[in-house]
Amino acid sequence: MIFAVAIVMIVVGIGFGYYKFNNEVQASYLKDDGVAVKGIVLEESKSGRSGSSKTHYFDIGYQWEGTSYNHQISSKFNLYDVGEGVELLVDPKRPEEAMGEEDMNQGSYNWSLIIIALGGLIFLL
Repeated sequence: MIFAVAIVMIVVGIGFGYYKFNNEVQASYLKDDGVAVKGIVLEESKSGRSGSSKTHYFDIGYQWEGTSYNHQISSKFNLYDVGEGVELLVDPKRPEEAMGEEDMNQGSYNWSLIIIALGGLIFLL
């Protein structure tokens, strides 16, 4: 049982690291080859228990060559108001792929390393 917990923790840590790496690759690509468009915050929603920190979700609508798309940004902070303009970088080859400035820093290698280390420690025990 402990062996299984250790393996799961290591796999989850690797997944966190992959998420961060993939996010950085996409952000780098969009900074170089993406096109800036203006989106509008269509809706805001929140999740989390009352009294604790809540995650804010912002649904942002944008247009690319006459077609409407949606993008969602999540943050621990209330960054935008409904109707506010937000700059997004859009992949011209795949316009459904967009990132805002807040998306570019998502994920953490630190958490990945901590989870992998804890899984390794449990594995050694």
